[in-house]
Amino acid sequence: MTVNSKAGPWLWNNTTLNTAYQYGVSDHIAPSTINSSSGLDFTAGNTLTINYFNGKTNASGASPEVDAKGYFGSPSTYITNDFGGTSGLGFPSKYMTADWDTYLNQLVGTFADATGAIIYDGTFRMRQFHFPQKTRLSWFG
Repeated sequence: MTVNSKAGPWLWNNTTLNTAYQYGVSDHIAPSTINSSSGLDFTAGNTLTINYFNGKTNASGASPEVDAKGYFGSPSTYITNDFGGTSGLGFPSKYMTADWDTYLNQLVGTFADATGAIIYDGTFRMRQFHFPQKTRLSWFG
């Protein structure tokens, strides 16, 4: 699966979809989506492993310079966690578990039900996960 460097990790709007999970300045594109038509079995308890293969991104739109780990180490480190950012809505990481730091432009994702509503708010960052009940798709951005 390919994830566009401009993709947000999930969809939201002000009225019906993931209204409690708003982030950013709405300058992102739709996330990459995996669902059952992708050949993945979303049975609760099954495992999803996330690995980075290649490609880079840049927060300012300049030449790509960081991989899926985001701004961690070289060329600079920018921790986002629950910080507000420039939008007031904050970074997607403000909804993630605080078991470790999250970095600007880091590849993240979430599980959602058939309507696109987030069902697992421990949103993941490049590791291995078991599908929670009612998972029908997974988003990445």
